Amino acid sequence: MGQALSVSIDTSSISFGTVAPGSWLEAPLTRDHDTLVVISDTASPWEVKISVLQALTNSAFPSVTIPNDNFRWMSTYAGNKNAPYTNLGAGLNHPAILGYVNFSTIDELVYTSGKEPSYDDNNNLPAGTEIQFKWGMSMPSSQTAGTYTTTVRYTVTQ
Repeated sequence: MGQALSVSIDTSSISFGTVAPGSWLEAPLTRDHDTLVVISDTASPWEVKISVLQALTNSAFPSVTIPNDNFRWMSTYAGNKNAPYTNLGAGLNHPAILGYVNFSTIDELVYTSGKEPSYDDNNNLPAGTEIQFKWGMSMPSSQTAGTYTTTVRYTVTQ
């Protein structure tokens, strides 16, 4: 019996570089770092959720944070990684046309399998389903300078 669910994403960090106070910036895209791949060998629906463990926190001053309302994600594409490479955008809970979504410490639904009428990706062997993301940040105008970090968590359930 095979593995029921496999998930992969590049573990490198999302880097915005230097962000000026009061400005909006999108993180530079690197396809490998911004793509989650889910492979399922069962006919059961599965879903992906996203959250952060905490607000972006200043490394030198842990009591200084950037509110989650200022750190945002967008699911830009979902597709089959198997020929014929079907667009699976019907499974996106927040399609790109709806814009960015504020991060939260509570899981937010990103994707549900099996929603595209032309291709059922509940069982998506061998290559799986990819979900691509973009990241944005609105820097508060009075934010303390420094390096800020958090952990983005993906939860995949079936």
